[in-house]
Amino acid sequence: MVRIAALGLLASLSSAAPAAASPMPLDEASARTAAFLSTYGSDAQVRFLPISLGAVFLGNFRTDPLARDPVEAAWRFLERESAILGLTDPRAALRVEKVVPWNGWTNVRFRQTAWGRPVIGRGFVVVAGDDGRVYQVSGAVADLSTVPPDPLLDRDAAVAALRRIVPQARITGFESALLADGTDARFVNVVTVEQGGPLDRFEVLQDAVSGRPITARRAFVNAQARVYDPNPVVNPTLLTVELNELTSTTNLEGRLARAYACSTSECRSRTRRAVPDGSGDYLYDPDEPSLTDPFSEVSAYYHIDKVNRWFEETLGYGVTCSGHRWVAGIVNLDYANAMYGDIDGDRCGDVLTGQGTVDFAYDGDVIYHEFTHGVVDDVAGLRGWARDSLGPDYSTGGLNEGYADYFSCTISGDPNLGEYMSREGLGGELGTRHAVNDNTCPVSLEGESHGDGKIWLGTLWEIRTAIGAAKADALAFGALQSLSETADFDEAGRALVATAGRMAAAGTLTAADQAEVERIVGERGLIDCIRIIDLYDPETGESILASNISPGLDEYGGWVDELYSGVQYRIRTPPTAFRVSFVFTPVPGLPVDPNCYDLYARQGEPIHFSYSGWTMTIDGYDLVVTGNPDAVTYATWTDPPLVPGAEYYYTYAHRNGYPMWASITASVSVTMPRPDEEDVVEDTTPDAPADTPAEITEDVPPETPADTTADAEPDAEPDAAADTGEPTVTVGGDGCGCRTTSPASTPLLALLAALAATLAFRRRS
Repeated sequence: MVRIAALGLLASLSSAAPAAASPMPLDEASARTAAFLSTYGSDAQVRFLPISLGAVFLGNFRTDPLARDPVEAAWRFLERESAILGLTDPRAALRVEKVVPWNGWTNVRFRQTAWGRPVIGRGFVVVAGDDGRVYQVSGAVADLSTVPPDPLLDRDAAVAALRRIVPQARITGFESALLADGTDARFVNVVTVEQGGPLDRFEVLQDAVSGRPITARRAFVNAQARVYDPNPVVNPTLLTVELNELTSTTNLEGRLARAYACSTSECRSRTRRAVPDGSGDYLYDPDEPSLTDPFSEVSAYYHIDKVNRWFEETLGYGVTCSGHRWVAGIVNLDYANAMYGDIDGDRCGDVLTGQGTVDFAYDGDVIYHEFTHGVVDDVAGLRGWARDSLGPDYSTGGLNEGYADYFSCTISGDPNLGEYMSREGLGGELGTRHAVNDNTCPVSLEGESHGDGKIWLGTLWEIRTAIGAAKADALAFGALQSLSETADFDEAGRALVATAGRMAAAGTLTAADQAEVERIVGERGLIDCIRIIDLYDPETGESILASNISPGLDEYGGWVDELYSGVQYRIRTPPTAFRVSFVFTPVPGLPVDPNCYDLYARQGEPIHFSYSGWTMTIDGYDLVVTGNPDAVTYATWTDPPLVPGAEYYYTYAHRNGYPMWASITASVSVTMPRPDEEDVVEDTTPDAPADTPAEITEDVPPETPADTTADAEPDAEPDAAADTGEPTVTVGGDGCGCRTTSPASTPLLALLAALAATLAFRRRS
C-alpha cells in the first residue's frame, strides 16, 4: 500500500556521505513507489516524508535470496534499491555498526558517515533473513553537501566555550560528529560533562564552529533472601526466594546481577551493606525510610537477576557490556526517583533506585522498567534528538518509555505499573501507569515521553490480550530491533505490522493474530500519525481537553534557555464562527515564573520551525502572545481578523525552570443560523451569538458580535502598546502590540488525573 506521510522528516541528528542531493519530488517519489510495488507486491508499505532524500520505511515485502550472508544481503539490497532510498553510493556513505541475529532474522544497523565522523541519527536498519532475503528497511540519509566550510574549533577552544556558559563543567567525554537538521547540516561535538555529582552528568550537543550549545540531555537512565515480588502493594507478603547464580560467598555478585549501595547522599561513591549470615543467606527485613537499608540491596539483586534472566530465557537476548552479563543495581540514593545510566563511569549502564518516603528498590516494576531502558538503548538506541518543521519530536522518548512500561508489566503479569512507587507523593492510585487504556495517536500526545509512552504501552498490551503474552512479547521485541534510532509512532506502527507479517509467514503467528495486530495498530492511529491535535470538531461543535507537559529548564543543566512544545494544536473553525480562542491553563499550584511562556498562532498551515546555526527558531507564524497569556483569541473585529471556516494552528515556547503542565482546549463562538419564517413558533432574537459548548447571548441586535466571556474591553480597538504587566501580541514578528482578552478557564479534573499518572518516575538519559 502506498503511504506518503504529510509532514516533516524524521529530523533528528543524522548520517550520510558528502554528495550533493535534494529532497525527492513528490512525482518522483510516487513513480518510485509504483515501481517498488510492481516488483514486490501491492501489500508492500512505502513511506516518504516531504523533505526526505528517499523512502524512510519499506516493509511488508520479501526479496529473492540475495546472498548467503545476511549482512551481504543487506548491502546488496541497499545497492539494488538505492534510488528509492536516496542513496548514491551505499558502501561509501554507510558503515555497519551492529549485527544482531534473532529468531531466524538478522538486524543489520548501518551508520551514515562522512569525513570520518558519524552523522547522528542517520543510517538504515535492514532486516534480513537467514535465507538471504530482505524483509524490511527503515531509516534515512542526509544531504551533507550543505555543510558550511567554516573553520572548526579545536578541542580546547570548544571546551573553553562551554565553560564560559557553565564554569563548573568537567569534561568527561568528547566526540566529533555531524548533525543534519532537515535540509541543513553542520559539524558538531557531543560533549559529556559533569556539573557536580555523577547524577549531574549531561550530554551537550555543541556547534563545532561557534561553540554554542544546540541542546542537552541528562546522560542517564544461589542463596536465600527475603523480597517483595513484585512489590508490597501487589503482594505485601515477604517471600523467601533463591538468589540465583551468585558467584561470590561474601557479596551480592552473580552472573546476571550485582548490588551496591550509595555511601554518600549524592552517590559519589558506593559500598555494600548486605552481607550473608552464617548460612550464607541474606534474610534481611525491610526498613524504611532508611538510607542504610541492606534489604534494598537484596531486593535490587533479586529483581535485576529476574529481569535479566527473563530477557535471556524468553526472548533470547542478553545484555553484554565489557565482556560481562551482569548489570549493577545501586540503591539508597537520597533522591525520590529511579533511573538507568552509567553512574560509576565504567561505560556500562546501571539501575539506580532512590529513597524518599518509599524505597524505589522495593518495587520490582520500577527495576524492570529501568532495566528495559538499557535493553532499548542497546537494541535500537531510541535516544535521538529528533526535530522537524513542527518543532522538537519526542516520539523516540515516548516509544522508549512505552517499551519500558510494557515489558515491566508483562514480566509482572500485571497491567498496572509502579503501585508501590506511586506512594511517593504522586497521587496514590493515580501515580501508577495503566496498560489497559484507550490512548491513541495523535489525540493522546502530551509532548512528554512518559505521557506519550502510554500510547505505545496501551497498544502492546491490547495486542498481548488479543494474541497472548508469548506471541506479543516476541512481536514487540522483534519490532523494536527493526526501528531506526529516530523512530516515531508512524514507523513503530508500521514495524509492528511488518513484523507480524514476517512472523505469520514463519508460522509463529496465525493469520487471525496478524489481523488482530493490524486492527489494533489501525484503531490506535499509529500509521500516518502527525503531531497535530484537533481541539475542535466543526461538525459536532465539540471541543476536547488536551494536556501538555514540557520539561523545565532545570532539567537541562543550564545549557538550554528556551523550550518548545513537541505538539501543535489545530482549531478548524466553522463558517459561522465569529470568535475563536486557544485556551492555555497551567495546572494550579505548580510553579510558573513571571513572563516565562509565549503562545504562537498561525492561520492556514502549521507553525514552522527552522534550524539556523546553533538555534531552533519559529519562523512561520502570524502572531505571538507573550507575558504568560491564558489564550490567543481571533475574532472578526481583531487584527488580524478571524477568517470563518479557516484552520488555525497553535503551539507554545517557555522558559520556566520547572516543568510546564497545562490544560489546552478551544473556545469557539458561532452565530446561530436565522430560522426559516415558517419554522418560527415564538419570538426569537435573530443572529444571537452562541458559544460552543452552548452559551447563547440574548438580546443582541442583529449583526452585532457579542463576546461569550467577559473581556476587559470587549470590542475596543487595539491599543498602540500593551499595558505593563499584561500579555502582549506581536503580529507576524513586526513588533505590533495590542491588548489581549482572557477567556474563562476550563475544568481541570480530567487533566489532573492524567498529570498525576504521568511522571511517576523519570529516566535520566
